[in-house]
Amino acid sequence: RVQALLAEYPASPWADDAQALLSGAADAEREVAVDALLGSDPARAVPMLQQVLAGTHSDRVKKRALFVLMQLAPAEAARAIDALLDSASSPALKRDAIQTLALAADAQGDAVLRRHYLSDPELKRAVIDSALVSARAELLSQLVGQEGDAELQAHGGRVLGALGQPDLLLQLYPTLRDPAVQRDVREQVPRDH
Repeated sequence: RVQALLAEYPASPWADDAQALLSGAADAEREVAVDALLGSDPARAVPMLQQVLAGTHSDRVKKRALFVLMQLAPAEAARAIDALLDSASSPALKRDAIQTLALAADAQGDAVLRRHYLSDPELKRAVIDSALVSARAELLSQLVGQEGDAELQAHGGRVLGALGQPDLLLQLYPTLRDPAVQRDVREQVPRDH
């Protein structure tokens, strides 16, 4: 796709950056090329960013591409992150993708986060932690309320406490079966509440 866009727009001010994506440029140069796409027409930039994400670029370059894609086309970014979370990408890139998606704080992103929380035990902690970025306390409360693992419930309770959500903690309390988790969650609620 990038080659086709270069053929169609050879005089584009972004042609050098597109060439850097296609060439064996170092990660720093690739990141600069990805960043330059922020000022580009989304119709041209989105396919290039999708190609970066589908390619063999480093996690660092892909993380930057996710961020830029989220800025240009949030719906496309959510779909790209959903696919990335289903792929064999590194755990670190998956955690970064979850954080990026959490920043969008929209219904489509919530659906992707919910699906991966429920289907991939390796991503649960990252989804819980993403609430600190997105302040999506309602979503976190729902997920933690359905969680069977006491350690993840306790972690979710601490995150809700950090978000200053005593009412949600009190709603969560009856769903907790482990006395230590109940105590931990109760400690997150201010005494005057």
